[in-house]
Amino acid sequence: MEPPIKRGRYKKYLKDLDVPVPRQTRHNWNKQGLSWGSVGEEEGMTENEERTESSECDNCSEGLYDRDDCEAEELIMEDLETGDLCGNYEENSPSNCGSHIDAGQANLMITAFILRHKITGAALQDLLALLNELMPGVAPHTRYLFEQTLKSEHGEMELHFYCPSCTEYIGETGEGVCGNTDCQFKYDLTTCRRNGTFFIYLPLASQLRDLLENSDIFSKLGRSQSHSDGAVSDIFDGSEMLQTMLESKIGKTDLTLLWNCDGVPVFKSSGYSIWPLQCVVNELPPEIRKKHVFCMALWFGRSSPNMTTMFTPVIEEAKMLATQGFTWQNPVTNTPATSRAFLLTSACDAAARPRLKNSVQCNGKFGCDWCLHPGEMVEKGAGSVRVYPFSVPEPEKRTQEKWEDDAIAANSTPVNGVRGPCQLLFLPLFNIVKGFVPDYMHCVLLGVVRQWATLWFDPQYSQCPWYLGRHRQTEDSRLLKMKPPREISRAPRSLSERKFWKASEWKSFLLYYSFFVLMGVLPTKFYQHWCLLCFSLHILLQPRVPKHLIEKADLMLKKFVIYTETLYGKQHVSFNVHQLTHLASSVYNWGPLWAASAFSFEANNRKLLSFFHGTQHVPIQIAKSFLLWRRIPKMLNAANDASPAVVSYIEKLWNCSSVLPQKSFKRDIFTFFCKGVAKQLPVQHMLALKRLLGKGHFCKGETGVSTRHGVFISEQIFSKTYLSLSVVEY
Repeated sequence: MEPPIKRGRYKKYLKDLDVPVPRQTRHNWNKQGLSWGSVGEEEGMTENEERTESSECDNCSEGLYDRDDCEAEELIMEDLETGDLCGNYEENSPSNCGSHIDAGQANLMITAFILRHKITGAALQDLLALLNELMPGVAPHTRYLFEQTLKSEHGEMELHFYCPSCTEYIGETGEGVCGNTDCQFKYDLTTCRRNGTFFIYLPLASQLRDLLENSDIFSKLGRSQSHSDGAVSDIFDGSEMLQTMLESKIGKTDLTLLWNCDGVPVFKSSGYSIWPLQCVVNELPPEIRKKHVFCMALWFGRSSPNMTTMFTPVIEEAKMLATQGFTWQNPVTNTPATSRAFLLTSACDAAARPRLKNSVQCNGKFGCDWCLHPGEMVEKGAGSVRVYPFSVPEPEKRTQEKWEDDAIAANSTPVNGVRGPCQLLFLPLFNIVKGFVPDYMHCVLLGVVRQWATLWFDPQYSQCPWYLGRHRQTEDSRLLKMKPPREISRAPRSLSERKFWKASEWKSFLLYYSFFVLMGVLPTKFYQHWCLLCFSLHILLQPRVPKHLIEKADLMLKKFVIYTETLYGKQHVSFNVHQLTHLASSVYNWGPLWAASAFSFEANNRKLLSFFHGTQHVPIQIAKSFLLWRRIPKMLNAANDASPAVVSYIEKLWNCSSVLPQKSFKRDIFTFFCKGVAKQLPVQHMLALKRLLGKGHFCKGETGVSTRHGVFISEQIFSKTYLSLSVVEY
């Protein structure tokens, strides 16, 4: 059988006048009112330029937007090298409107605009037409020409194929028979491309290189200094991090990474989802760290990925980064440098960890990732559930060596919850037990806190002593009267809408609102039990956590787990509740809970979902747009002659955030947030603060800030109403 004839270059008629224009293309031009003569007379263009200019149609876009199914193969196979531009538009020439902004800067501004505001292909075409109508020559005339200017900025992107039958890893090239002896499926890459049996890999070295070569970012790189009293203030103060850096001789120019992998639904009407593998650089300051999230791999499909397949290129590059490192140009000294990078820590939820580690789920025997608690099956409702009641003595802790032994011993039956080996065992310096942290966003906020809200307000518990549904009006009234400062981005919502609450809203409820909302309504023993969780999380989320407070928080969390069984019943000691017993050890190993959380990754997931339009070639659209978005700072730095207005405009779009800039100032021992006027506090406020903070922390002449919303002091919110009530309470 003769091999199929490969298609040639796309749109040959744009380059060669002897190639006939397709009939459908001519029809589209006529439909848009374009013709050879009229376009040429108005624009003064040659026939070749006219044909290029008018060749774009809504169904033939490539790059950032989806295309017709008939052009799918061309989209995937198209290289990322810069193509020749057609038409009378020159990127480096000044715009024709007399502006000081050249065409390259205008392109960069338009790129930041379309990515920030999720502009579709049709909207981009209309935007370019509008700009050229108002200011002729300021931008390419068509979407096709505009995307040609961006091809060189898409960065590196690799397609890795897997077997359509068993998802066994194939590679980037080749065809033949699947290497799995139980499968033996015959494949060819053309079919794999057409069926979408591939995942996208974005080399990490090139992304890290772009980061380090940014002079603004390079000046902020560094690691927090360890404290003599054993306190932890960032991930580098953790005992596990310190030990790893010491034993492995991680240098000052090397990088350590926190990574995450989780599924994100793409469409509401189907089961398709993306599984991005993301990471952040720990050496960046916490406030900058969350803005620079890298995507290493992207899996798209109806089912969850085969982690062995997906991590094959990841492990290969991770070994290279850990030994050889990658080279980059020092932006200060303008000399070449070499750095290594290590994927040391992972913040994943309880659903993703077993897939990554090849272990049983949390509802299986020995489902805990950090200890050998077997769990216990108890009745709940009409069925049964596995619970993890607190046991004395505490279960044996897992170790890396014990996990490897269990993985080798496991065959068809799991051993201590381990099903077999996994790719993470080959990840350099990564500890498969301690390397995973119990992410407090999923474990506490979306787990325990939401579970307790269900216990209090769900009608199925109306006969229980802790039920608060009868006091809903009172609780909603108190909650909605809260006026948080603008550092808390989401205003309080009614408890009746709690199923729509985000993790940040559950965080505010736990740390700030619940004290006052539940006071006097929830029976005392249940209220005191809840305060154990609130106070311990307040401690573990502090910017600097002393060692003795970590021990105190650990005791409070274990007491919370013990009394959960006594007050609410054994059936409510869920796996999320059990994870609370491992939070303190996570802080010992990797710093405060906020230093290794999934908040930054979840925020980036939302951004990834905004990088595609339509339903065709979703992963390729996301990958190209993401790489382009990541390169905007580098493109901006390359524009040395860019005016301050251009720089400010692009930075505003790139650093988009729903949280307004924080304004704060200090008065004596307090840090005050929000806009306000310093003045003497009312007597009742002074009394309340004195009683709350103690005599040793309050003195005469103390001033404070009174605002329209209340007072925000020492990272805790005090409502004016409840400050007055607290005088009576004390």
